[in-house]
Amino acid sequence: MEKVLDYPRDQVKQDTYYNCGPATVQTIVRAATGSLVSERVLAGELGTTVNGTDYIGLLTRVLNKHLPGAQYTTVTMPHDPPTGEEREALWKHIRASIDAGYGVGVNIVAPPRNYPRGVYGSTSPRYAGGTVYHYVAAMGYRDGNEGRAVWIADSGFTPYGYWVSLDQLSTLIPPKGYTYAATQAAGKKGATVPIDKTQLVLDQLAGPAHTDGVPAFTGWPQLGGRTVVDALAAIGAALDVPGFFDPKAGK
Repeated sequence: MEKVLDYPRDQVKQDTYYNCGPATVQTIVRAATGSLVSERVLAGELGTTVNGTDYIGLLTRVLNKHLPGAQYTTVTMPHDPPTGEEREALWKHIRASIDAGYGVGVNIVAPPRNYPRGVYGSTSPRYAGGTVYHYVAAMGYRDGNEGRAVWIADSGFTPYGYWVSLDQLSTLIPPKGYTYAATQAAGKKGATVPIDKTQLVLDQLAGPAHTDGVPAFTGWPQLGGRTVVDALAAIGAALDVPGFFDPKAGK
């Protein structure tokens, strides 16, 4: 069993050393639509700086902007090593997203002892320079004689594409996360499906982080890690409104 999305290979390499986030989004969007959005534009939308792109939820937001109907959803993997449930959810989400015609954005942390290793005869990427904090695009999956594997479009390191085992990929993600297309659409380019407005409202209230598709209620960075309700409570407390208190006070 093998499926790899068709994507142009001429633009995978990132333009700057810190543009792995924009380059990952660029590859996913181009594969789904055929349109090439510049890394400069995507970097602006993601808030990317010379320090990189802050967190995986930013990719979710920008992917949903360019791929309406894909329903990109953020999943965090807080356990290192990951649990079996987290690994199986990763496989399920990658397969579902690829089957729907959309790549998966993945935020990884690769120390030298765990640099990605190519499987199924693919060349290992040439990671170097200590621990690598990086974004890559999962663009395919395979289950054969060497076990389950994921095809990675890697903007930062030659050969810019390789198979990595699911087991290793799952160890590269914690404590970060990934974003996958939750839509069940058949994957036609430009296809859209109805957006779950209730889910969108809940995301605005609870924050962008999800665990296995369920809001994690970790709040928004711009609200100090608070949900909207907790942020309102903090404002009320600061204004000495009777009965209001900041749940994070003293933490």
